[in-house]
Formats: sequence, C-alpha cells, structure tokens
Amino acid sequence: MRRNYAAVNSRLCDESSQPFILLVQAEILAASAALARGGFDPGMHEISPTDRAVIAATWLDYFNR
Repeated sequence: MRRNYAAVNSRLCDESSQPFILLVQAEILAASAALARGGFDPGMHEISPTDRAVIAATWLDYFNR
C-alpha cells in the first residue's frame, strides 16, 4: 500500500501563505550567521534591526512585483 506523506500543517497553509516562510528562514540564517561570528553573552537575542530591514526589503522587492 502506498501512503502519501505531507507536512502536518499542509492542510492549514495554502499556496498564498507559503512565501511568508521565507521571511522566517531568512531570519534563521541571519541568526545562525550572527552566532557563528560569536561575541554573545548567554541569554536571548534577536537579529539586528539592520539585518531585519534588509531581509524585509529583499522579500518585498521580490514578492511585491
């Protein structure tokens, strides 16, 4: 018997909502790069406002055509 496996949230997300995941993935990559550079004290941190602005501007430039 063949089974079709899909992401748990695939029924909740239609194609129009999928581009938003790219914003999350971009912030994860920016945070990973910042952690790799080091220099953080223990605790919770956010990416810089500059990085967030670049991510948002790039996303808007691509998807707001």
